[in-house]
Amino acid sequence: PADWPPTLGADWPPTFSESLRLEFLYRGPFQVSPDFALPKGKDGRQFTNNLRCHTLVNGERIQRSYVLQKKPNSTYCFCCKLFSSKNQKLMSEGLCDWINISALLKCHENSPEHIKHMQYWKELEICLKKGKMIDQSEMCLIEAERKYWHDALMCLISIVQSLAERNLAFHGSSGSENLHMPNNENFLKEVELLAKFDPVMEQHVGRVQRSMSHTLVAVDGKPEIKEHFLGFLVMHETTGLSLSNTILEKLEELNIPLDDYKGQSYDNGANMQGKRLNCYKKNTRAVYVPCGLHTLNLVIVDAAKSSRNAASFFGYLQKLYNNFTAATQQWAVLCHHINVKLKSWSETRWESRVKSIEAVMFQVAEVREALLEVREEYTDVMAKVEAQALADEIGSYRFLICSVVCKLLQSSSMQIDLATNLLESTKTFLMDYRENGFAGAQTTAKEICEQMNIPAYLKQKCLRKKNHFSYEAPDKPFEDALKQLEADLF
Repeated sequence: PADWPPTLGADWPPTFSESLRLEFLYRGPFQVSPDFALPKGKDGRQFTNNLRCHTLVNGERIQRSYVLQKKPNSTYCFCCKLFSSKNQKLMSEGLCDWINISALLKCHENSPEHIKHMQYWKELEICLKKGKMIDQSEMCLIEAERKYWHDALMCLISIVQSLAERNLAFHGSSGSENLHMPNNENFLKEVELLAKFDPVMEQHVGRVQRSMSHTLVAVDGKPEIKEHFLGFLVMHETTGLSLSNTILEKLEELNIPLDDYKGQSYDNGANMQGKRLNCYKKNTRAVYVPCGLHTLNLVIVDAAKSSRNAASFFGYLQKLYNNFTAATQQWAVLCHHINVKLKSWSETRWESRVKSIEAVMFQVAEVREALLEVREEYTDVMAKVEAQALADEIGSYRFLICSVVCKLLQSSSMQIDLATNLLESTKTFLMDYRENGFAGAQTTAKEICEQMNIPAYLKQKCLRKKNHFSYEAPDKPFEDALKQLEADLF
């Protein structure tokens, strides 16, 4: 017959999602009325009403609630079709062997697999009825939504029946299809009237109106991300606390809520004062994201400070920059001699020192000539004295060795600021350079000394010896100045 439910028996899908399985369990097995005339097979046999029940050992007759009948004149097992993955007739295409149907059903219902699936079915059914499912909160929402749509459809069907009984059209040829319009005709007028008194229809109309408004915004609106200049802010302090307070005050003045900002975080910068109090107070979603590059820079800067010669070398580089930038005339003299300009370096950004070394490393002779020209041509006594001292220093063998070492330590082969997976290779490079790098630095420094016509030797300082107890005495100094420099740098 054509009125059989389409979601039973052979029409079921081969696999079930969890939501579909729960839907079938919620509906339960479909049982055909005993008065219904079941179709017969080719041999004239059919499913009889006696097969709906089976007899227990004590003589009690129990209805087979798991048995389904379907229009292909077949029989299915409800629980096994839901939970079993095997391809058997009672679970897939249906059983229609009416001669042996009684024995086959009895054998199936005594099988361990059927008993297990029957237990799954009943336990899940009890949990559904008592509301003890793991996802009970979601099930409650689904049930509330189901009830809402049931009640809303019943209201709409009642309106349609009312219009049909009075032989009224839904709307005329010029009627509007929108709610709360003066000419939206019969159906929508009935909906508006019912929404004034019925809470279900009132809720449904509200949903439809909100959905329409959202649709209009999505269709007609063309949101674009743009930058807007809000103005300049006067900063009296450069700490993170002062910066944040000034920006927050400006945002509050412009009525821009801070909660609308995404990706708020704070790092381990030295100027991040009050990060734990203010950040969490303003936004509890702000997270601590340390800057790996900044951390590695701090480690390298502190390591460089441990060497007296390295610290002295970068001090002279900064003095060079300060000397030539003190006056435009001195800067013009430097630009006349070199192509790569001198750069200052940052205290916490190690890569900035690469730029400060480039001009000295590759143009040390030209920088020295510029210092000597400042000494000869300028009348400022302080500038002349400082230029002479700097010229003597960068013309020393020790300074040239330091420039070669520092440049190699910051070469492109040492990608220490790229990612943590390069740290191991960086460590290997440093260990290898510690063993063999000083000899190469001496060779390069000697070549530069030959170009500048200066002697390639280190001056040995005479140290005053003090008497100490054995446990108070410092390490014995090196007698060779080159060995002392190598120990200090490496």
